[in-house]
Amino acid sequence: MSSLKAVLPPSAALRELVSLGGLGSSISSVAEAIEAVDEGVATEEWLWVAASHLFGVPGRSRAVPRALSRAEGLLRRAASSEEGLRACPDCAALWGFGRLHGAWSSGDLPVNSPVSQLSQAHGLSEPVAAYALAARHGGSLGRLAWGEQRLDGVLALQHRASPSAASRAAAMPTEGGAVLGGCYEALEAAMVVAASAMPNEHSPVPQPVDLDHLAQVRLENRQHYALASQLADDGYAEGLAAKAEMLYYGRDSVVPGSLSEAEDFNVASSISVGQAAATTVALLAAMALAPRAVRRADSMCCRSSTSGIEAEATQELATTATTATTTTPTTATTATTAAAAASRGGKFQGCVLALCRLCLLLAIAAVWSLFSVRFAPSELGDLRPDQMAAHALFEEAAVAGHWGAAYALAMIKLDGENKSEAEPYLRQLAQEGDEAARAFAGYFQHRWGLGVERDPRRAGQLLEEAATMGEPNAALLLAEAHTHDDTESVILPGGRNLSMALNYYRAAASRGVLSSRYNVGVLLVKSQQSANSSSSGILPEDLSLDACLEARAEFAEVARDMDPTVRLLFALAMRSSELGDSSGALGLFMLLSEAGVGKAHRNAAKLWEGRLRGLEGLGEVPKDDGTEDATCPDVSFAQVHEGRFCCGGGDCGAPRYLRNEPGFEPRECVMACAANPACGFVTVYATGYCQMTSDCDASLPAGDASAQTFAVQRPEGSCETPKDSRAQRPQAMWCWPWEEQEASPVQSGAGGTSR
Repeated sequence: MSSLKAVLPPSAALRELVSLGGLGSSISSVAEAIEAVDEGVATEEWLWVAASHLFGVPGRSRAVPRALSRAEGLLRRAASSEEGLRACPDCAALWGFGRLHGAWSSGDLPVNSPVSQLSQAHGLSEPVAAYALAARHGGSLGRLAWGEQRLDGVLALQHRASPSAASRAAAMPTEGGAVLGGCYEALEAAMVVAASAMPNEHSPVPQPVDLDHLAQVRLENRQHYALASQLADDGYAEGLAAKAEMLYYGRDSVVPGSLSEAEDFNVASSISVGQAAATTVALLAAMALAPRAVRRADSMCCRSSTSGIEAEATQELATTATTATTTTPTTATTATTAAAAASRGGKFQGCVLALCRLCLLLAIAAVWSLFSVRFAPSELGDLRPDQMAAHALFEEAAVAGHWGAAYALAMIKLDGENKSEAEPYLRQLAQEGDEAARAFAGYFQHRWGLGVERDPRRAGQLLEEAATMGEPNAALLLAEAHTHDDTESVILPGGRNLSMALNYYRAAASRGVLSSRYNVGVLLVKSQQSANSSSSGILPEDLSLDACLEARAEFAEVARDMDPTVRLLFALAMRSSELGDSSGALGLFMLLSEAGVGKAHRNAAKLWEGRLRGLEGLGEVPKDDGTEDATCPDVSFAQVHEGRFCCGGGDCGAPRYLRNEPGFEPRECVMACAANPACGFVTVYATGYCQMTSDCDASLPAGDASAQTFAVQRPEGSCETPKDSRAQRPQAMWCWPWEEQEASPVQSGAGGTSR
């Protein structure tokens, strides 16, 4: 099996590692797949090799350690030539991210590289130029990150050394000028990524989710599954249907067994429990038989050692039977001696028996301790999808009269090749379901002619009734019917109406149906295209800014949740977080934040929050002068703003900053401000951005809600002005997520390093 896994490309091995219930890949097979990649010829797999070495892949037995030099070497080669960019476009985006945050030791690319040439030609920073080239060559990360730049949002401002009043004014929503053109480009990029991502809606790779929300969902799933299992075991139809639904789709972290150990536990636990029970029964039986065994052993021992004496005593007793009366005192003495010996023997037997019982009890405890340590899972594992078992439970629940189970079976059969198999379940649904369900069942019956005469007009009426009564799937199908001209199957009352389709798609999107968000974007763009438009591109020439921004938001949300690259990177970040590698998780979330993934941005903010809590106990802050002993005593911090930034000098149109750049851990940014006597206020961001000002008489809401502003309180003359050079930063302050790691196994229960 291991030889088969070794030939998998790194992307496939990583996908199996993080897939729901995907136990076919292990951390060792991922490491083998990474080592097997040919680093002489650029391919798309270079992205996953470099990402694995940049952020690390934690594991319980053999981790893929962080190796920055190897990651940098691959990414530099890919970003330094047109051939490399065509083979691995998102390698340029990953290089730009590392360059932005100071992960690379060698700095800029060669001057003749495409990135450097674009940077010089258009006045872009190298990271932004790398994003642009990744987008031009078709990278999904590059397209999303470049779209964020083109919209002149908060990320675009953070990539500039000092945002000017003109650049801030350019970011204001005006119908003419740069913003509309930037929105066109961002919309086109998001639309292309979303269209490519649509087939991956039902990917086994988990969908991006907030860390806080995930914990709550998992708790609810565990409680739901435990209750459903109990009710199903008791024969209740509600429990059967609920358990079937969870089995059909699968759930993560709801059953005993950790992600890496669940498969072994499922096989071994049934054996181990049986062995432990059998061993315990045997030991208890031995305990019950112990007294008899001890007495028998003692008697056999006594008989074997005194057999000759007993024979002589018997013979002597027979010959002296007639003189018993004259030997009474001797007999009494002999009896007394025998009684004493018997007493000593009884005490000896009692001690042996107690010792035997104690040993047996310790053996029982050791058996169960051994089996619990060896086989019991340390975490909760995934409930893997089992559609056959789910189908059987649905059938049992439907027979018991649960119309919801009949509904599920009808939908399953309608998605299959033989739709006639859905007819009995639709009939049950039409008889026993609620009003909306009955109308919905009637729609399918009349559309496909299942048990009734085929009638497209009646099907359209029933579909509209079901949607009006709140049936969510009916609303989605009605939106599709308004969009597509299919009068052979459905004839809608009043005919097709794109405005109605848009409303129904928006309703479905509000319930979290990502495919509906894509359709909302498509209809918004179509609705802006006038009948006499001569535009030959994918976007109409007369698209308004409002429509452009709304459509782009819909497409971007689909792309950020469904794009295979984004989804796999997000799943790896979640895995790193759960295994204790907060540095690797933080780095991945920050990378996805550059691409505009809101969930990644919030998760990065949550991880930074834990580091910011350390600000309360700073006490003495190291001075930024290259010495180890120098300190700034009695410096304290007080939070004055959340979600706002300071306008140095009091002019928010042209604020004056002491420092305004990315690549700083929040703790480092605050400590650098404390070491600079001119700094009175510092604003830190979850993206690693740092702003330092001498005053905060004026402030504005930050485009990045993770902004937190602290006032620095210090005694007079406590520190000297530091040297403004990154090379002069004290190493104790530099705690960036991408430190090098030794290539050593990770201890069980730990996931990489966490600083």
